[in-house]
Amino acid sequence: MNNIAQIGQWNVTVDIEATQEQYKKRWDLCDCTYCMNFYEAIKTIPENTYKLFTQLGINPSVINHLSHFEENEEKLHHYIGCYPLVGSFSMLGKKSKQKEDEEFFTVNKHLSIWFTNDLEFVPGFFPRPVIQLEFEIYLPWVLDEPAE
Repeated sequence: MNNIAQIGQWNVTVDIEATQEQYKKRWDLCDCTYCMNFYEAIKTIPENTYKLFTQLGINPSVINHLSHFEENEEKLHHYIGCYPLVGSFSMLGKKSKQKEDEEFFTVNKHLSIWFTNDLEFVPGFFPRPVIQLEFEIYLPWVLDEPAE
């Protein structure tokens, strides 16, 4: 089932069922402490923000490309990453070409997102057409064990 949504300056068309099916498959997930923290901490974001991902068919705790950076002054951990989606997008009335990530949408003070056709990190099993939702987020440390 295709879902069309306007998110920031993007009109996004996503095959939700096909995207959900991909997130049910076995992914090769990183097991470093920083990634393990992300998998748990992403579940603590506000429900309306979490729904932004799930309404597009994404399981936010399943991600194959994630980078961690230093804590900010609020002691929140800085992550960037991307989620593939089965679908397409357009920006400002134009069909997406190669890469349209010059702009981003601020969801809240801890999360910014953008869409791109740069498919460098899409698992090979993802059906086409495919796009990526890329993000930058600040999350708390939720694991009992300290950061490395």
